[in-house]
Amino acid sequence: MPRFGDSVPPSDSSGSWVPEPGTILAGRYQIEGLLGSGGMAAVVSAIQTDLNRRVAIKLLPPRAAKSVLGVERFMREARAASAIDSDHVVKVFEVGRLDDQTPFMVMEFVVGAPLSRLVEHRGALPVQEGLDYLLQAAVAVAHCHAAGIVHRDLKPENIMVLENPGQRGHVKVLDFGISKADWFEQDHTPSLTGTSEVFGTPTHMSPEQVRSARNVDHRTDIWSLGVVLYEIMTGKAPFIAESLPALSAMIVSDEPVPPSHLRPDLPAEIERVILRCLAKKPADRPQSVHDLVQELAPFTAPSSRPHLDRIFAIAVAKHLAGSTGSAGVSGPYPSQRNTANAWGTTHQRRLSTRRGIAVGLGVGVVLFSAVSITMIALAWFREAPPAAEIEASADGTLAAPLAAAPPPSASSHAAPPAATDAGAKAAPTTSAPLKPRPNRPSADPLGGRL
Repeated sequence: MPRFGDSVPPSDSSGSWVPEPGTILAGRYQIEGLLGSGGMAAVVSAIQTDLNRRVAIKLLPPRAAKSVLGVERFMREARAASAIDSDHVVKVFEVGRLDDQTPFMVMEFVVGAPLSRLVEHRGALPVQEGLDYLLQAAVAVAHCHAAGIVHRDLKPENIMVLENPGQRGHVKVLDFGISKADWFEQDHTPSLTGTSEVFGTPTHMSPEQVRSARNVDHRTDIWSLGVVLYEIMTGKAPFIAESLPALSAMIVSDEPVPPSHLRPDLPAEIERVILRCLAKKPADRPQSVHDLVQELAPFTAPSSRPHLDRIFAIAVAKHLAGSTGSAGVSGPYPSQRNTANAWGTTHQRRLSTRRGIAVGLGVGVVLFSAVSITMIALAWFREAPPAAEIEASADGTLAAPLAAAPPPSASSHAAPPAATDAGAKAAPTTSAPLKPRPNRPSADPLGGRL
């Protein structure tokens, strides 16, 4: 079976309209070969001659190009993919029309296999490997929801596991042809999502999408992620029927077979998360991609931690930017509001802690400086004789202080103080002049230094 990225011939006559290898499209894309085709589009590989890079070009068949609905879906995919800045979404480089007005879309070229093929060939995947693929797809979905876009067609066939050198195991989400976005709905044909039409892959549609593809919000993607996780862990889809009406009835009313019945070694907590995603009522499911991956986090490998961090960062950025939810949602659901408040409280607590640390350090520096200055000043004043005990003599020398200690010289003796009446001043004793201290101002009235 050919892989995405391999050149293969058209499988039937419906591919006869596909440009032949060597054909130049839009003046700068040289066709290499067909990558795949279906009833609504074909994808070819080409070389962009001005940049010498390989690209994938998606083309509408003539019949779809004449359909307003077909062109609208094509343009929807291009606009939705272009609005999402994520390395887990296939990048769109250009959208335009050929000379015959056939719409075309130029995308990045990737080599790999859809997740559905891995499950088909290997069956149930190891828990940590399967969770890593799901988390990478969840990063793309989180970006979608932050941009106000609901994918509405998440399935293993649209989750590409790359095999490019240096990108092995990297996941990209494809096909936004039926994505729903308020900003797009307001400017384009409303009938594109009319309630009478069914959009999406039946086996992966949520109960509300089965009833009305128009009246869904981002929680329909949570359901689809749950179906994908069910398939990754068991190798089978949770709902299988022989006809579309029977399948629709099962999705709306029947409970899925518990995954542990198909894989007994599946951790009970992962089974609980899967069944919560497949709750019939949207309010009973995880209310955001972040809520979903947080419940799966304990079972992921350390190498998957960056995906968890990115989803958390997207959620926090969305909350801090004042977003009110995904497309079609007028405001947060209760659990979303609690989660957002928790994020906001944590963010404010961290800011307050940082401010407190900064203020504390500032106060500490000021106090340390004040104490140091005070200690230096006190030390300086202790070295100088008390001003009250120093008298200036007529010839500018310093007299000994009152009741001074015995002079240092043995030849000079202080006379004992004479008895005085109460309140009378004691007569000062005489001694040799005090040796002046260096760098201290003298009592010289002329201001000289001794």
